[in-house]
Amino acid sequence: MRRFVFAVVMLFAVDAAAQADIDSTLQRARDLIYTSGDYDGAVRTLREGIDWQRPPDAKLREAYLLLIDSIVYLGNANVADPGGYSTAQILYDEARTTIAQCLRIKELRQTRPEPDSLFAPETKRFFTEVRQQILGGFVVRDLQPADAIVTLDGDTLRALPGVGVRGDLDLLAGVHNMVIQREGYGDYVEGIHVQPGVTTTRDYALKRHRGWKWYATRVGGVAVASGGIVALVAGGGENGSPAEQPLPAAPGPPSQSGR
Repeated sequence: MRRFVFAVVMLFAVDAAAQADIDSTLQRARDLIYTSGDYDGAVRTLREGIDWQRPPDAKLREAYLLLIDSIVYLGNANVADPGGYSTAQILYDEARTTIAQCLRIKELRQTRPEPDSLFAPETKRFFTEVRQQILGGFVVRDLQPADAIVTLDGDTLRALPGVGVRGDLDLLAGVHNMVIQREGYGDYVEGIHVQPGVTTTRDYALKRHRGWKWYATRVGGVAVASGGIVALVAGGGENGSPAEQPLPAAPGPPSQSGR
């Protein structure tokens, strides 16, 4: 028990240290960017001080945004220098690659350079370009019944803010597995092909299940439940009782042979 408690305490201690470490790294990067204008130093600080494999959260999102914007500003500085155009294009390509890396992380897919005033125009433009190249959208415009549950790759599809229809506008291009379910209705499954830069729109209407009562009525029989399985017994007369069968004939007299 003591070992377990010690392990839990150590785990929390390591996590707290990691949080403090990323906080200090982000603060140093902010100071270099917004106070000193040292974008090269900010890039080095972020690359060396951030665990880019850490669980995706708001801090990792900020680290990506600071790194991308710093790379863009380095590119802008080279554009202004004679003969620096090629270097600037390399840096811009690196910024685009880093944006794509960020957006491919599911939890960071809605990352945008906001607030608008903090980021270079090129950073905002590159985000738009990359989103158009690797992301698309899917919207369920009309659904019957309206309270059916729609899941996409196992996640419930929620209503889009201010629109009222269900959808996701930040999906990686490719095939996504969609399932629609509602009690009393048959499930519907479809592979949704999401194209980059395109929002796919669909309407769906589920089909009702036909219960055992419906089948019993259709065959004119009586439904009998046994062990969770419904069996149908056909009726034999007007009142549904089985028809009587005649008794077998009496046996003949014994043979007289041998007397």
